[in-house]
Amino acid sequence: MRRLIFAGLLYLTGIAVFILLKPSLMFKENGQWKEFGIGRDPEYFTWMPFWLFSIIWSVISYVLILLLEDSYTPSDTYSYSEQQRLPQPMRQNTSANAVRRVEELTPGYYMLDEGKTRRNGVPRYVYLGPESPHDGEMPE
Repeated sequence: MRRLIFAGLLYLTGIAVFILLKPSLMFKENGQWKEFGIGRDPEYFTWMPFWLFSIIWSVISYVLILLLEDSYTPSDTYSYSEQQRLPQPMRQNTSANAVRRVEELTPGYYMLDEGKTRRNGVPRYVYLGPESPHDGEMPE
C-alpha cells in the first residue's frame, strides 16, 4: 500500500510540475492545450497529448518507486553469524485429528488420488515414476 501512495505522490508531483512548465510540445504560445494530431501543423497539434503523457508518466512513476524500493530493501543473500540467528516461527496449536508427522516426499512425480483419503482426511498421493520410493507401498 505504501508503494502505491509513494507512486501516486510522485505522479501528482510530476503532473503539477508539467502543468507549471507548460512545454511547447503540448501548449500553444497563448497557454492553451494543443489538440492531438499526427502530421498536422505542429503549432496547433501535437503527437503527445496530455492524456498520453499522463498514462506514460503513471507507468514511469510506478516503476521508479519499484526500483527505489528494491534498492533500499536488504537482499536475501545477507549472511548471519552464529550470534545473529533468525527467530524461529511459532508453532500453531494442532487438534487431535491433525497429522502429527510430516513425511518427506522423494523427488519424482506424485499425483493426488482423489478416490482415496486416509482416515484423518488427509489426501493420498500416488508416486508415478520408474521405481517406488517406499519399496512398492505408500506408508499409511
